[in-house]
Amino acid sequence: MLDLSVLVPFIIASLVITFTPGPDIFLLIRNTLRSGMKTGFITMAGIFTGVGIIATLMISGVGLIVSQSETGLMILQIAGGGYLLYLGLGSAWQARRLVKSLPNSTQEPEVARSKTSPYLTGMFTNLTNPKVVVFFVAFFPQFLGTAENVTLQLVFLTSIFVFLAASFEVLIVLAAGRMRELLSARKFQIGMEITVSVVFIALALSLLLGSV
Repeated sequence: MLDLSVLVPFIIASLVITFTPGPDIFLLIRNTLRSGMKTGFITMAGIFTGVGIIATLMISGVGLIVSQSETGLMILQIAGGGYLLYLGLGSAWQARRLVKSLPNSTQEPEVARSKTSPYLTGMFTNLTNPKVVVFFVAFFPQFLGTAENVTLQLVFLTSIFVFLAASFEVLIVLAAGRMRELLSARKFQIGMEITVSVVFIALALSLLLGSV
């Protein structure tokens, strides 16, 4: 019922995609460096909830309908761009707070707490990203092969992809948690917030300008 001949090329392609930095990776690093590994893993749980929802939509055929709808993609681009802009400005604001605290105090400043939980942040970052929807719809069907049961093949491939991506992101969270212990200096925190802010704002502008 399954076509296992596509497994090796699928794994290779999935690893290439997984290792390519995107909003998820930067969000994981930022949240872990800000608040520790527990927050990083909660963010990761949200990310894969979003992935699971999109994968379910793809398998059910709804994802294909959305990906072929100009209006649907435009709405997703605007929502995704707006959300990434919000995250980017939040990091910029935190960097500003850290910079202002430099000459006045040696005490660590209180980290700004987001009103949105890290779980929801991770989930919405995926659900509002049209590139994720298009990726799932365009990527997975290439590896259906000669499978008799298309749905089962898609579920099988999605499970492998999620396992590979989750394994990589666990390593990211663990590494970021270790970095947080070793590099807790204020200037490092400022640099991290500025980097994440620039990346998120650039991605947001890319989505928003693409929707015009």
